[in-house]
Amino acid sequence: MGQTHVGTEHLLLALIEDKDGIAGQVLDREHLGDAVRQAIERVMVDSAYRTPTRRIFR
Repeated sequence: MGQTHVGTEHLLLALIEDKDGIAGQVLDREHLGDAVRQAIERVMVDSAYRTPTRRIFR
């Protein structure tokens, strides 16, 4: 995905891909896996989605 960090969107993509896990099975059974994946990819490609360039907490 070209990101330098692991965010919640990456975790959700992993859950979707894991067909042995409950989350992947539920999304697959409800035919939502592809739609969720596409929505995440749209958000990640969107120019408004940026990695913070400075530390927020010290």
